[in-house]
Amino acid sequence: MADCAPRFIATPLDSGGIFFYVFANVSFVTLSWDYNPDGETVKYVELYTYHDLLVARKPPNQPLQLFDNSSYGGRVTFSGRATFTISNITKKDNYQYFRCQVSFYPRFYHPRPIRSFLYLVLVGK
Repeated sequence: MADCAPRFIATPLDSGGIFFYVFANVSFVTLSWDYNPDGETVKYVELYTYHDLLVARKPPNQPLQLFDNSSYGGRVTFSGRATFTISNITKKDNYQYFRCQVSFYPRFYHPRPIRSFLYLVLVGK
């Protein structure tokens, strides 16, 4: 019997590891995730940073909600099913932790959110 549960089918780190490398002189970075909800109804897709600080929340068919409790509140946009673009990249973003979390509405049971994380690493000059 196959394990049927929501899961990520694509992450920014599909090559493996936990570090997402980008050139230090970029002005923005796009972090693309995708998932299989396995029949569950998505409640929202969220982006977190260190210490479980919520940066952005995207409920289906509703605008992106940005939270000003971090330095990323005004720097994040959303596209696709689970793609976050962070603009105005600076040296402070080096080795920053990001987590994408997809939460679901309960149906017959309470499905756990699925989570994927990475560390953004700026390389070069």
